Amino acid sequence: MIMNLFGQKEPKSVVWITLHKCASQFFGDSVLPRVKGLSKIDYQWLHYENQPLPRIELQPYSHIYGPVRLLEPSHPSFSLTEELLKPKNLAKKRVIIMVRDPRDLLVSMYYSFGFSHPLSPNTEIGQYQQERRARIQPLELDEYARRTAPALAARFERLEKVYGRIKAKNRLLLTYEEMILDFDSFYQKLSLFLDLEAGVRNKLFNRTRPEKSEHPDQHKRDGAPGGFRKKLSGQTIEEIERILGKVLAAFGYGV
Repeated sequence: MIMNLFGQKEPKSVVWITLHKCASQFFGDSVLPRVKGLSKIDYQWLHYENQPLPRIELQPYSHIYGPVRLLEPSHPSFSLTEELLKPKNLAKKRVIIMVRDPRDLLVSMYYSFGFSHPLSPNTEIGQYQQERRARIQPLELDEYARRTAPALAARFERLEKVYGRIKAKNRLLLTYEEMILDFDSFYQKLSLFLDLEAGVRNKLFNRTRPEKSEHPDQHKRDGAPGGFRKKLSGQTIEEIERILGKVLAAFGYGV
């Protein structure tokens, strides 16, 4: 590491990589900006908000980048995202990957992308979202889950490859489920990897507790792990588990 003017080591930059519906918006708004010594840059957000995009150049020190959400190839931000994930941009960085049970993700994606997700002011992204919504709304949840599982499996495989390229000392894997079910353990891992400002812990805990009742039309619909078992038929669960089997095992999710 290099030394700054105060004689302190500059912290190595961090890249936060995740997927939609893994509390990524909350972390992007309320956690990543409150890491001591790191300035947040979110290229995807700039593109989404139709703001001017600076040159993609990830600095080795003093920055935190993200959340970088893996996207489907048809998404207008896909090429931008793939540029961020190139080995040269992750080299000499610390990397945090946060995942959620893909079976729950399929349910959450259906309600969000099909009904409740706000539209981007970026014309290209907004049109993509509207077309996606029009494709989803005529489908029942089970059919959507079966159709979408292969593409989601591919994104999890991509995450696995990215994670495998990072040296063990520079990487951290977090799960949505641990955040909900064993918050103390989750936060200990997070706070050992990031120097967080005071007050982050309580805000993170309070804002990520599951809702007492479901709100299908809101960004945070429910939030409780394992909800797919109530939402999907047994036949659909068996089918998507065949598709997702390898990634479920790779990330520690039982069938």
